[in-house]
Amino acid sequence: MIIAGLGGDVISYILKKDDISKIKCFILQPMSKAEVLRETLGEVNLKIEDEILTSDMGRTYCIIKAVPGKEEYSPLELVAGPVVIKKKGEHFSEYATRLIRYEESRAKGENGEMHREIAEKLKEMI
Repeated sequence: MIIAGLGGDVISYILKKDDISKIKCFILQPMSKAEVLRETLGEVNLKIEDEILTSDMGRTYCIIKAVPGKEEYSPLELVAGPVVIKKKGEHFSEYATRLIRYEESRAKGENGEMHREIAEKLKEMI
């Protein structure tokens, strides 16, 4: 099943709402809130098998391949992607830079310290 071009929160809603038990592979491309989607994957018994970064018209996107299974992710992995962190790859710098800005803006609100730490860890990876 392919779900692309929607926010991670909307994709999460679809995964929670529908019966996905018979589907063996998901290709997911969130436009925003990928951390919400990654957290939801665990809730619906899916794990991330692969992730790739791609770029189009100046914007970097993460494409997630999820399969049945269970795996826990750290806050940093929820934000940046466990496979993306391991692979890094061609578009990682642009992707991480965007995530740093996002996490720094979130640091002003609830769980500010956690978001500051994630931003700092991402800076170290670039």
